[in-house]
Amino acid sequence: SAAPTATTLLSKLPTAAKAPQLPSSLKTDTHWDFTLKEMAWLSADFQSERKRQKSQAKKLSNAILQYHATLASKKKRECASFEARVRRLGGKMGRMVQNHYWKKMERVVEYKQRLEG
Repeated sequence: SAAPTATTLLSKLPTAAKAPQLPSSLKTDTHWDFTLKEMAWLSADFQSERKRQKSQAKKLSNAILQYHATLASKKKRECASFEARVRRLGGKMGRMVQNHYWKKMERVVEYKQRLEG
């Protein structure tokens, strides 16, 4: 007779329907079951860690944007404050020149006119 083929050998193996089924309460976890459970846990852990990292990156990014916006507005305020100080100082100097120097000059001119007149 001819050598058995792969299909004839496979047809002689018991199928899943013919294989005895153990009740689930009697089944104990095998090493592979624990491996699969750990893989599922690790997958969930990686997903939650990635989600946490994205959240932290977004918070940090917003904090940096806020810092730079605050820094820019602070520089604008300082520049405006400096300009206001310069204007006040200029006005004060102008009043000092007008009130003190030119008033004294007017007195000198009046005195000179009195001497000449």
